[in-house]
Amino acid sequence: MNHRNHLTVPDIERLIAATHGSPTAARDRCLICLMSDQGLRLSEVCSLKLEHVDLTKRELQVPHYKLGVTPLEEGFIATHPLQSDHLHALEVWLKERACLAPEGDALFVSEEGLPLNGRAISNAIKLCGRVAGFDFELHPRMLRIARARESSWTPGLQDFLTKPLSIRMTMFYIGKGPLPRASS
Repeated sequence: MNHRNHLTVPDIERLIAATHGSPTAARDRCLICLMSDQGLRLSEVCSLKLEHVDLTKRELQVPHYKLGVTPLEEGFIATHPLQSDHLHALEVWLKERACLAPEGDALFVSEEGLPLNGRAISNAIKLCGRVAGFDFELHPRMLRIARARESSWTPGLQDFLTKPLSIRMTMFYIGKGPLPRASS
């Protein structure tokens, strides 16, 4: 099995196409679109609630969790604009989600209506990768890195992917630097 740490735009399109025909196609398509386009962390996707989506304003409010800091402690909730195709994926998923009649307000739920955790999302992404025929195993960070590698504006990207992201890590994400070593 080959090893890669990122996906390309054609890879993302292939991954989205692999969701067709699946019982969880709308949810998985929406997950892939948001994670790749918005550069979301797995923890951020798991924390998304219905109240974070504003279809009218075409915005997604993302509570950021990094280094143990919660959004409530720091008030760190970023507003992400939604592009037309991702807005459509969200609309389709929200209609399907409503039919599942979940009890809670988690944005992403299972077929049983339970909130998805990180493991379930990782498994869904891995399954889509196998269906798409990738010869490497996918993981959620690959979708985040895909967004980073598309951008050439490093300072803006660093803000978009949320701090505290070091400039060295940003440069690694976009393929212009080595993996930073942990500081001692």
